[in-house]
Amino acid sequence: TMGHAFGDEVLRSLGIQIGAIFRASDIIGRVGGDEFMVFLKDIPNDEAILKEAKKVEAFFKSFQAGEYVKYKATASIGVAIFPQEGNDFETLYKAADQGLYKAKKRGKNQLAFYKDRGQAEQNEPSDTAE
Repeated sequence: TMGHAFGDEVLRSLGIQIGAIFRASDIIGRVGGDEFMVFLKDIPNDEAILKEAKKVEAFFKSFQAGEYVKYKATASIGVAIFPQEGNDFETLYKAADQGLYKAKKRGKNQLAFYKDRGQAEQNEPSDTAE
């Protein structure tokens, strides 16, 4: 491994860079360890969610942690929808976390909705998400 200092720098750099792929109205934050949370407003349907996931996928494929070191990072994504899966932060967070657990259980680079979405989840990007 490259050590804790390098890991901290990777996470700091990731947090700064990932903010650039979302809109100013979206909220991005680190919730602990290597986990980040993104709140996306006004996303009309599952296909639009998958489009956002593709942006995350592309970001991680090109992510560079430092000037000289290319660090391969992946993203597993858990998705919860307001208000269907919760209308307060705690409920939505738990739902998204359960989606994340499902994604990680499937293997790296996956996306999973809290509740199965049928066709939309079947067509999810193959390299999306940890």
